[in-house]
Amino acid sequence: MKQIMQVFKLIAGFSAGLAATIAATSAGVGDVAHSHGRAADAPEELEHFAFLVGCFELETYSRNDAGTDWVRIGGGEWLGRWAQGGWAIYDEWSGIPFPGWEEDMARGANMRVYHPDGRRFVIAALHTNAQETRDRRARRVGDKIVVWQPSPAFDGFNWEARFTFGEGGRWTRTDITSPLDAPKDFTEIRKIEASPVECSTGLEKE
Repeated sequence: MKQIMQVFKLIAGFSAGLAATIAATSAGVGDVAHSHGRAADAPEELEHFAFLVGCFELETYSRNDAGTDWVRIGGGEWLGRWAQGGWAIYDEWSGIPFPGWEEDMARGANMRVYHPDGRRFVIAALHTNAQETRDRRARRVGDKIVVWQPSPAFDGFNWEARFTFGEGGRWTRTDITSPLDAPKDFTEIRKIEASPVECSTGLEKE
């Protein structure tokens, strides 16, 4: 527990570190350190997010105007590694299209740790659109992982990201939103399909 609390203290001051990391990765890739796997005494649940460790090429989709079909809007890349001596997973993304943003402007990063007492993941997330760290949570629900924001009023709507898994290390993230007064009235707004690729940045999946 002492080691877990040390990791949480690091996350408490994570905003500046994430901002520095993103600023240093002008091409969205950067010089990322090697991964060395989960620490032997770290929570086994961390393995639930181990699918993010490695390098991935993205295909990004948005709903058409009628909301009936997915339309490809661009690509992107996602990089992940073990961090904090195997007590956390750090991942970053870039190139995912957002309305009104140039392709190389939108980027973000996450630090993910597992809180055994709360039986959930605690995530510090930074997106260049928000210019600040967001507090998020995650749980494994059946065959998928669900990420949510515990303070949805900050954005004016509820938000979730649902990760599902395919063969060969492929995974899909689907973003959904709903009105604050109708939390079950979800609408799918974005889908990201990730395929593993060979790392060319010093980032190794170990």
